[in-house]
Amino acid sequence: MMIIRIFDENRDVDGFLELFRIAFGKPMSREHFEWKYIKNPFRTNIYPIIVVEEEGRLIGTRCRVVSRMMVNGNGVLATMGADGMVNPEFRNRKIYAEMTRVVDELVR
Repeated sequence: MMIIRIFDENRDVDGFLELFRIAFGKPMSREHFEWKYIKNPFRTNIYPIIVVEEEGRLIGTRCRVVSRMMVNGNGVLATMGADGMVNPEFRNRKIYAEMTRVVDELVR
């Protein structure tokens, strides 16, 4: 059974890194992951990463990176999509579209 949920940094980092390697054919270092998502100075209490797991294995992620932008002279926090992926074994099941819907609701 597939479960869509918010990323848990205590248990999902290794699965994220393995999925990244499978989906993109190259590794992402733990240090780069932590810099981008965990140590991001604009990070809020809402984790902008959605994961899909099946039988304890991460099969998809939809991420947002938090950054500061200026809008009409005012500093605001904004998010942009990053590192969205679905394991090739699970593609064509509308998983990415559902993750996008969930993460968009989360960051509104």
